[in-house]
Amino acid sequence: MQDKKLEDDKQNALSPDNQILNEHKSSAASNEASGVRGTSAAGNASVVRRSSATANGIKKKKSKDSQLGQMIRFIIILVLVAGVIIAVYLRMTNQSKNSAKKAEENMTETEILKLYDLDGKYPKTARDVVKLHCRMLKCTYNEKLSDDDYAVLTSQMRNLFSDALLAQNDYDTQLEELKRTTKEFRSDGKIYISYTVDQEANIQYSTVDGVEYALVLMSCNIKQSAGTNALSQEYLLIKEDGKWKILGWQGLASQHSIEEQK
Repeated sequence: MQDKKLEDDKQNALSPDNQILNEHKSSAASNEASGVRGTSAAGNASVVRRSSATANGIKKKKSKDSQLGQMIRFIIILVLVAGVIIAVYLRMTNQSKNSAKKAEENMTETEILKLYDLDGKYPKTARDVVKLHCRMLKCTYNEKLSDDDYAVLTSQMRNLFSDALLAQNDYDTQLEELKRTTKEFRSDGKIYISYTVDQEANIQYSTVDGVEYALVLMSCNIKQSAGTNALSQEYLLIKEDGKWKILGWQGLASQHSIEEQK
């Protein structure tokens, strides 16, 4: 009897179908007893689909978050790169300005005036135009110039002249006259010491037939063996294409009280 029971236990242990069946029956009985119904294959598929949709939603959200993060990092990098470029540009600009300033400090007055950019830095006021013209005259009368210096400075001065004044004085005639008068000036032992231009508040402005004019007074001190003479001149300027241009100038018999230029 015991041998038969032992033999049955062995068969049950060696039969997986019987074991699975018994476990299934036991599970079904337990579920039924507790009021839990078994799920169908369709129910399982629905759960799988919902789980899959949830997983896809999570993946899409992560993908959007990842793209947003990449965009933010890209913007930050662009801002940093732009900052570096601006910093380098400002540094180079400052270095360029400092280099230009140092180079100008080592240049002579003749070299500075020859390189003066009248296209980019044309004087804004009638007073500034007269001051620049006087500066050029002082240079040409005091400095020993080469033919090239005379040629360039003559061209620079003519850039300050009105169309009417240019028409009355051709370039070659003006160049030769400038050479002659400056050489005679230096031969007489004269020195152009300083010049002063009337203050803006004292400049006389007028408009005739829609054309603007300005009357500017200046005085210069000329040193010679007998002493120093103060000469006064009156400049008449006209506005052409938004720029003040010299229409002419003449010496004055009487003296004018003019503040010395600083």
